[in-house]
Amino acid sequence: MRYIIIISTILLFGSTKAQFDQQKFEKIFQEEVGNKKNSTRENHSAVYQHTTPQAVPSWFINLPVCESTEVYSIGISDPEMDSTLGYETALYRAQIMANVFYNGTTQLLCDFFFNEANNTSDIVYEHFSRINSNSYFDNNYEVIESYTNSYAETIVLIKYALKDKITSDNFNKIRLELYKNEIEASNRTEYESIYELSVYSDTENTDTLMFYQITQFGKKHDVVSKTNKTIKQVPIYSLKYMGLPSADSASVHYYSHGLWKEYFKSLTLHIISIARLKLENIQHISDAYQKDNFEKLTRGISVNKMRFALTGISGFNNELKVAMQELPIIE
Repeated sequence: MRYIIIISTILLFGSTKAQFDQQKFEKIFQEEVGNKKNSTRENHSAVYQHTTPQAVPSWFINLPVCESTEVYSIGISDPEMDSTLGYETALYRAQIMANVFYNGTTQLLCDFFFNEANNTSDIVYEHFSRINSNSYFDNNYEVIESYTNSYAETIVLIKYALKDKITSDNFNKIRLELYKNEIEASNRTEYESIYELSVYSDTENTDTLMFYQITQFGKKHDVVSKTNKTIKQVPIYSLKYMGLPSADSASVHYYSHGLWKEYFKSLTLHIISIARLKLENIQHISDAYQKDNFEKLTRGISVNKMRFALTGISGFNNELKVAMQELPIIE
């Protein structure tokens, strides 16, 4: 009987604790879903759910060969945009990326933590990468192609001639950033990433002229975009595309937030992956910088000026993949 009483007490205590945790979490739930910022967010959109796949234009995947005195660049608007605003957004994004291609500076920092404190094989990689550039070019660009699909996405291809480079010191500042945290364990890999694009004036104390952010946790994404001075969430769509060269032989590709999210994400990753092949400074950090139970920290740092040409776009595993060629820097 004594054991029954003990077990009953344990069960009663466990049940009481579970009820307390439930009530505590329910309170958090009410606060979060009642928050105006969260309650008005539209995670999913029923728009375009039952449409046929949209074919990308042929020039989107068959890009012109870049001469040494030219810069070609693509810009894409978010889905479901007004035609005028969509065109302006795509054009501005193409201009921004042209400057990144022409003369960007990559700044990379990567930390490695080995979890030897708990006798496990866990490894943590923590990356922070930044690509800086200035708005070197004025408005003397040429619109080579423009296309709007049934998802109300506008795609533009522009060309700059390098003779149009501005000599003024008044540049807008362009910044692409990627924060990435990965944990490699014996039976799992966990990661989270934040991609950001921001453009701001170097001479005026104003808000960002452009802002775009992708937050990724595993395979889940959250996207916010600033257009026409308004920051809004880009909802999850059911968008299907065809006509992309595919390494996995898929005829249709599914991109939940549209082409720009996939293009910007792939472009950022590709530039950083090329920068990581270059030499870096390696440091061994002392105990003054510890990360919970992880030790043996190694830090790699590199800074490089780089210039690129966009050479191809394809699809693989429901992701857009860009191909780029590194070119000599023009001083």
